[in-house]
Amino acid sequence: MKAPPVDIEAVKDFIRTHAEHCRPYECCGLIVRRGKHQEPLSCRNISDNPEHNFIMDPRDVVRAEEHGEVLMSYHSHVEEGPTPSPEDKVNAEKNNLPMLIVSWPADSWELYTPCGFTLPLEGRPFVYGVVDCFTLLQDYYREKLGIELPDVPYHGKWWKDKKDATGAVIEKGKDLFMDHFSKAGFVVVYDGPKRDDVLLMQRDSEPRVNHCAIYLGDGMMLHHAPGQLSGVHPYVVDRGQYALATRHVIRHKTLLDAPA
Repeated sequence: MKAPPVDIEAVKDFIRTHAEHCRPYECCGLIVRRGKHQEPLSCRNISDNPEHNFIMDPRDVVRAEEHGEVLMSYHSHVEEGPTPSPEDKVNAEKNNLPMLIVSWPADSWELYTPCGFTLPLEGRPFVYGVVDCFTLLQDYYREKLGIELPDVPYHGKWWKDKKDATGAVIEKGKDLFMDHFSKAGFVVVYDGPKRDDVLLMQRDSEPRVNHCAIYLGDGMMLHHAPGQLSGVHPYVVDRGQYALATRHVIRHKTLLDAPA
């Protein structure tokens, strides 16, 4: 059954207060239905760049889902117009939720409704946790191969060890790629990269891999590095910065018999 529309006017004052409280950072939250009533719930923004982007704390999302039926998301743009950015649209499409945006303190509003928007694989801006190397991998496999790769929650520099003032390790970093690739249907291969293989790299992340790229064949790869647009770059097997940073080549089990 289709969820009833959100009474946007009824939640605007809550969102205004939240936006002002979080400024200069973007606020974010969800609007849920509980029984016959709707209620806005604030979420924590755990983005590495909260002045210009938002990522809702997964714990807050779970809390909202337990509280009621999630109807809509909201967030603020600080000193910028309310027009949804490409990253905003990606976020709304991924969660299949309408997104309400307030420009604060201008107090102008815009509502984005999911309509099938997708970003091209090349030329994407880098927004960690929303549009990055992992989401590029997911989108490539979905668009080119019809393979859905599962989400893996992540934020911050998860690959880094946490150390105290003396330099002693108090919490080891995570090894998300290596911990999850087999669950996603991949196996490590040793016969050199073939088209559609995934290259797992260490980029200032010893001893864990923290970056992925897709090998396109003919010495080229598709990847998305921080601070850069996604694109196709040369990958020279056994030499060159990307090849030297590669620690593993993994192949999806459905492609094990595919030609090079």
